[in-house]
Amino acid sequence: MEDARTDLELVVAIADGDRDALEALYARHRRKLWSFIRRYVADEHLAEEALADTLVAIWRHAGSFRGEARVTTWLFGIARNQAHSHVRRRVPVPVDVTSGLLAPDDAPAPDRVMVARDELERVRDAIEHLSDEHRETLLLAIAGELSYDEIATMLEIPVGTVKSRVARARRMLTSATTTRSERDDEEVAP
Repeated sequence: MEDARTDLELVVAIADGDRDALEALYARHRRKLWSFIRRYVADEHLAEEALADTLVAIWRHAGSFRGEARVTTWLFGIARNQAHSHVRRRVPVPVDVTSGLLAPDDAPAPDRVMVARDELERVRDAIEHLSDEHRETLLLAIAGELSYDEIATMLEIPVGTVKSRVARARRMLTSATTTRSERDDEEVAP
């Protein structure tokens, strides 16, 4: 049964030492946090460590939450810091954005699988070639599902900068993932 308390009430309870509140907050946000961390940290084991360390940091620092931002923004700030920390400790490994996207149970036709893998490979390569600023901002917006205001608060930059980074990252991904034949088709089309 899901805990009916708000995120803020859960953080206050965590600050008072309520382990059930931590469990409830984690259950509510684990998928988005994992999605963000896993795409940020290439190695799955390091990503698991970063998520575990995120929970420990939430437990330890709940009392310092001042309510100046939404709880989700605070959570993703902690997750971001933990992900940064784990990435800095290890040799970078390319992020596999394709993991979990192709379900083997669907059994699509082999030619469709090859096309999809090729497209995903292009997207992964394009994401790897984004600058750290653009990649981080895009992942917070997409995987973290944070608003531009929340990202701006977390990164301590203006909202306009967030918007321009996300827009530029999307343009760069579109450009990098559009095949030459697709570009030629667009040029020929009436």
